[in-house]
Amino acid sequence: VEVGRDKEYIQDLIAEEQKFWNCVVKFESPPLTDADYLEFVNDGEWESLIVEAREIYEFESTLKRRKEENRSALKAKCNGRSARGNGGIFTRSNPKGRVNYDAIPELKDIDLTPFRKPAAEKWTIRFEKETATD
Repeated sequence: VEVGRDKEYIQDLIAEEQKFWNCVVKFESPPLTDADYLEFVNDGEWESLIVEAREIYEFESTLKRRKEENRSALKAKCNGRSARGNGGIFTRSNPKGRVNYDAIPELKDIDLTPFRKPAAEKWTIRFEKETATD
């Protein structure tokens, strides 16, 4: 059986190999696939934990909004000056801005990887849209 050359497949394969090699060279993890996830179906404990996490995130979001509203009201009350009273101190400061490394021409061709701190484990939680249950 003779199999002909498949140029389209070869081009696709080279593109995927390039993506892989870029991950190797840049010390980056490839994107996650379905095989990277545990799938919990009909698991009461998982369901309970996710429901609780969603409630906590929603509560946290509400608290963040209230915190910003409160800070704005405090700023307005003290007319841009530091203030204190009733056991609270509201202080204005002007810290230096962050360094924009992209704006430093001498660093354009320098690999900053050796200067990075060790990688840290990070977990992210996202919620799918809730489906209506009848």
